[in-house]
Amino acid sequence: MESERLPLIVLATRRLLLREFLAEDEEALAPIFADREMMRFYPEPFTRERTRAWIARAMRLYRERGYGLWALIRRDDGLFLGDCGIVPQQIEGQELLEIGYHVRREQWGRGYATEAATACRDYAFANLGAPLVCSIVDPANHASQRVAERVHTARRMFHWERNNREMWLYSSERPVDSSDSPPGRAEGDIPSRTDARGPADAPAPNGPVRASEIRLRGLPQLP
Repeated sequence: MESERLPLIVLATRRLLLREFLAEDEEALAPIFADREMMRFYPEPFTRERTRAWIARAMRLYRERGYGLWALIRRDDGLFLGDCGIVPQQIEGQELLEIGYHVRREQWGRGYATEAATACRDYAFANLGAPLVCSIVDPANHASQRVAERVHTARRMFHWERNNREMWLYSSERPVDSSDSPPGRAEGDIPSRTDARGPADAPAPNGPVRASEIRLRGLPQLP
């Protein structure tokens, strides 16, 4: 049964684990997505059915692409914080990898979204060979903008056909020299994908994933 398999830990940072979703994570994720303040930049809070479909899509992406949105877990006590990960998005006629994140409201302001999103950015460069990763942010979502500014190095406005609105497109390009570490990451911060029973079994990284100080510049037009 799906609920009996071991969770696959994809990433570990100083404070966090990112692991593949399991079907039973619906119980922890549903209250987060039902929070009206948490979801105010979506058309409406998610129903249980929509949360279930969200997890199913993530699990389908694991099978088809090898990545997706992952469950976000606090290492020291196993608290379910939300999700963070990588999803394909159609932007101006091409497919780009987007880093998305949702952290439960009572845990805002502690840097969890920045730490997780930075690890996902570096994973996309190191493991998926992505030349560029991005985050799409509503212009009114100032908290998410602050996260994106720490994770990415450029931004510009674009018209997103998916919701027919102007949105911020934040982005980071893969370093030209592939032997260099991506900005903001010390060597060894991204462990190998590991099967584990829980936080205590997760491999400890050599150091925290750090978001470097960045200066936003104009993002050139995508080819």
